[in-house]
Amino acid sequence: MKIQHRRKYIITGAPATGKTSLLEALAKRGYQTKAEVARKVIRQELAVESIAVPWLDIELFSEKVFAFMLAELPTYHPSEITFLDRAVPDIIAYLDFAQKKIPLKYQQSLTTFNYDTTVFLAPTWEEIYLNDTERKENFIQAKAIEEALVKAYTSLGFKVIHLPKSTISKRVAFITSILAKED
Repeated sequence: MKIQHRRKYIITGAPATGKTSLLEALAKRGYQTKAEVARKVIRQELAVESIAVPWLDIELFSEKVFAFMLAELPTYHPSEITFLDRAVPDIIAYLDFAQKKIPLKYQQSLTTFNYDTTVFLAPTWEEIYLNDTERKENFIQAKAIEEALVKAYTSLGFKVIHLPKSTISKRVAFITSILAKED
């Protein structure tokens, strides 16, 4: 019997690991992609001088990110492979990293989102690491976030596959080779 894959693949990783560039390259190859919701929320909240940003109120920020993810669900095309820049388990990981209580609804929502269990992790990579107005973590914090992400995803039953520290085109080839093996 052939395994039915869910077709929503998460690309996760600490800040500044090349996820956005990778998603842009996958989109150019014809795949459906979803940009990082957290960045959208940060920009929106900074524009109105809100405290709902991760460095001021991570719990409120997480609620807004989760609501945005839920609102985005109807835009997925179930017949197409979709790559997401982060997902609900990232919320869980970031709350755990911040030593905050994790609302049960995040874990319970995983069946609603129906992610594939294969997750691609873009590893921290000092040579490409850059801060900006939305990435305030230093490299040491980014490494700790990566550890929290791996812990969250594996504890939730996902298979985490580390992407190579290589060019975007080699990362795309790596991902497509994994998908070909799963079909």
